[in-house]
Amino acid sequence: MKANGEDSKKAEQQAAKPEGTKKHYDYYGHSDFPSRRKKSSQSGKISVGLSASNALNSNSSQNGYNSNLHSFLPSDDPINDSGSLLKSSPEEAETKMHHRLPVKAAVSVRYALTDRLSIESGLTYTYLSSTFSSSTFGSATEMEQELHYVGIPVNAIYSVWKNDRFDVYASAGAAVEKCVEGKATIDYLENGKVVSSNSESVMVDPVQLSVNAAAGVQVNATDKISVFVEPGVGYYFDNGSSVETIYSEKPFNFNVKLGIRINL
Repeated sequence: MKANGEDSKKAEQQAAKPEGTKKHYDYYGHSDFPSRRKKSSQSGKISVGLSASNALNSNSSQNGYNSNLHSFLPSDDPINDSGSLLKSSPEEAETKMHHRLPVKAAVSVRYALTDRLSIESGLTYTYLSSTFSSSTFGSATEMEQELHYVGIPVNAIYSVWKNDRFDVYASAGAAVEKCVEGKATIDYLENGKVVSSNSESVMVDPVQLSVNAAAGVQVNATDKISVFVEPGVGYYFDNGSSVETIYSEKPFNFNVKLGIRINL
C-alpha cells in the first residue's frame, strides 16, 4: 500500500510539471539548435561583388628609339619637312615614357564550396593610359595612348579567420584580358608650339594573361551587405605585342581593390 502511494505521488508530481518544460530544454539544449546552426552555415553561398582598383604608378625614361611613338610619324609631317626629326638618328632622340595608374572596375560572383573555401569569377574592365614624348633639335613629338580591356578572372578564396563581423581571407588566381579598343593622339611641336595633330587607332591583338594573389578583409555591415579591401600583387606575362604598356614595362605590380559585396 505504501509503495502504491509513493508511485501515485510521483505520477502526480510529473503531471504537475509544465508541459512546455521539456520542449524548452530541447530547444536550447539538443533538439532544435543543430538544425538552426546548419541553416545558418548553409546560407549566403552566393554573393555578388562590385569593386574598383588601381595599380601603383610607373614612370620610365630612356634614350633611343621607341616603337610606339615613331611608328606614327607620317612622311609628310611638318616636322619631317623641317628635317630635324627624321635626319636625326634614333640614338640622338630622347624618348620619355610615362604610364599612369591602370583603372579597373569589376563585377564578380562568389560561390562558397565550404565554410572556408570559395571560388570567384566575373567580368573586368581596365583602362590603360600612357604618354610618350620625343624631342631633338627644338622639335618634339608627344603621343597620348589610351587602351581599353575586358577580362575574365578566376580566383580561389580561403577564409583564414572569421566571425559574425569580420572575414580575413587570402586569394589566388589567374585572368585573361583582351584589348577591345585603343587610340593614340599625336601632337607635333616646333619650339614648344603645336604645328600639327592627328589620331590613329591602336590595337593589341594578343590576349593578356596574368596571375595574381591578394589578402583581404571583409566587414559585414549587415547580414546581406559587406564592404572589403584587398591589397594584392599581379604578374603580367609577355604577350609579344609591340605596343608598349605598363604591363610590358612593369609586369610585376601592386594593386589595392575596394568594393562592396551583396550576399544572396
